[in-house]
Amino acid sequence: GHFATGPTHIDDLVESVRLVTPVGEVAESRRLPASGAGPAEYRFYLGSEGILGVVTEAWLRVRRVPTVRASATVFFRGTTSDEAFMKGARAVQSISQSGLQPANLRLVDGLEVSRMTQDPGLDNSAVLLIGFEASCQKPDLANFMASALDICSDAGGEVPPGPVAGFVQEGGSGERQSLAGKWGSSFMRGGYTFSAAALSGVVLNTFETAVTWERFFAGFHDAVLSATRQAIAEQGGSGTVTCRFTHIYPDGPAPYYTVLAAGNFQPKDYRVVQWKNIKEAAMVAVMQNGGTSTHHHAVGKLHRPHFHSELGSMHRRSLEALKTLHDPAWVLNPGVLLEVRRARL
Repeated sequence: GHFATGPTHIDDLVESVRLVTPVGEVAESRRLPASGAGPAEYRFYLGSEGILGVVTEAWLRVRRVPTVRASATVFFRGTTSDEAFMKGARAVQSISQSGLQPANLRLVDGLEVSRMTQDPGLDNSAVLLIGFEASCQKPDLANFMASALDICSDAGGEVPPGPVAGFVQEGGSGERQSLAGKWGSSFMRGGYTFSAAALSGVVLNTFETAVTWERFFAGFHDAVLSATRQAIAEQGGSGTVTCRFTHIYPDGPAPYYTVLAAGNFQPKDYRVVQWKNIKEAAMVAVMQNGGTSTHHHAVGKLHRPHFHSELGSMHRRSLEALKTLHDPAWVLNPGVLLEVRRARL
């Protein structure tokens, strides 16, 4: 969801799993709040994407539904949207390392916000959506928000006017009727947007990653934008690349890039080829500049070559050994994470 800066990774919320393997054995990890007893068994299965067995049971940690939420929108301006985004990124980095721990810290290219909300006046800008939430009245969300807005102001952001206490609302609704709410509603319709884009002849592509802050500011972001824009020019000539931060960590962001380009579909439809070529150029830039092949969309088959390029020298062989132990015939999800094993002669 949009409030995805706190404990939202499913692997951090899983307490234990039960897995049935093709050899008939059942692997079940012990339910524990935490353990330092070697590599966690359940972690072997969480990211395996179905290649080791079928998960038939899982215990998950749950939290109380937030009843109080504080939300605000901050604008960053620049001579270009890229410049504005980098100003916003500096503010996000500072907030992420401040100990404030907002539930939402989503920086979005103004062009993307304008396109999704139909709101003008967002050229050469970046929009930062900030949110704090709690399941009780004890945390002083107004003071947390005030500290976050001070950081944004120091970084050159345009913070909303008025008393900070006015940003706090009960019932968990937050700032849902403003620009942030309009963008969020449009974002939730993303699947329909993809379908509409295909019908209208447009190439719409997304790719996401994660990278450390020093690499992001040292050329990663510029290199990814440049490579993707060049690929768009080579494949069709016109289009845009926008970026947003979906998840934030003290040591780095998870940038999510969106490509919107003119499709070449007459007299023959080449949009799949365009899509693949743009995607490949972008992923090569991501990997060459220190990013990961995927942050939360999984590896599957499409990202497998780039996933292999980021592995340590023994990890791939270790994964293959686990696969062979759990699934000797390699029948589960062939081609996912690992190449299909060739039959020995």
